[in-house]
Amino acid sequence: MKIKRNNFTLIEILASFSILATAVTITMYVLSSSAQRIRRAEQARNNSNRLANVVEFFMLNPQHTQLDKKFFPYEDMQVLVKYEETKLQENFELEINNHKLTTMIIELTDSSGSVVDVIKMDRIVEVYSE
Repeated sequence: MKIKRNNFTLIEILASFSILATAVTITMYVLSSSAQRIRRAEQARNNSNRLANVVEFFMLNPQHTQLDKKFFPYEDMQVLVKYEETKLQENFELEINNHKLTTMIIELTDSSGSVVDVIKMDRIVEVYSE
């Protein structure tokens, strides 16, 4: 004798719900981690653009050591520029006539003072004799 079964058992329903819940959980995890990666990438791109603007300003205005607010209007970031002696091999000269090779360091810091990005570049600057 054949038994016709038209309904699902409770075990089958619970198993299907647990599979569905697991699939939804995995999907939510993947989507949230993807959104975090997108936010981090966007922040890195913004910081790179800001640092590029600062570098361009100081390359075009070598005599400046401070950045004017109209060129860098971001309230959440600060810029620190400093010059250091360039480290070269012994047989290279750092100063020729009234020009000297120095390393310019530009630091981009957030409002808490943490360094977000740094760029170092060698520059030839004019040395003024006193």
